[in-house]
Amino acid sequence: GQRTGVQAVPGCEGLGTSGKDYCRYPSLSYSGNNGAPVESFPLGVCQGDCDNDGECQGSLQCFQRAATETVPDCLGDGTSGRDYCAVRPTDTTLFLKGDNGSPAANFPLGICDGDCDSDANCAGSLICFQRGGTQEVPGCEGLGTSGKDYCRYP
Repeated sequence: GQRTGVQAVPGCEGLGTSGKDYCRYPSLSYSGNNGAPVESFPLGVCQGDCDNDGECQGSLQCFQRAATETVPDCLGDGTSGRDYCAVRPTDTTLFLKGDNGSPAANFPLGICDGDCDSDANCAGSLICFQRGGTQEVPGCEGLGTSGKDYCRYP
């Protein structure tokens, strides 16, 4: 929205220039679930609750969450366990696609997809890279979600 004076810009630091507006990442917002209301689908960036990539507009992907994991390029925590459509910059950017085999349609996981628990959760010859914190995943970009494990090439 438009700001007046040196009003704070969510997600930004500093005061900026008085009376000037600034672009920022959108906040997480709930728009619907399971395709309802129909006019809300496909969902836009930082909108939820999605169950699969097909419920997101264009090339957006459904970022699967168990709790309040940070959704890439979106502001806020949203509702715990709710999944949101997000931009995945590259196919090798770490991205949560599911957990414990759910949603089933996303398993086996692809390259740099998480959260895997064993190699069986990963497609083809990919292996599950078990990590602590935000340890770098070889062949993948970004930090991903702390404590989550991702599929990678052997």
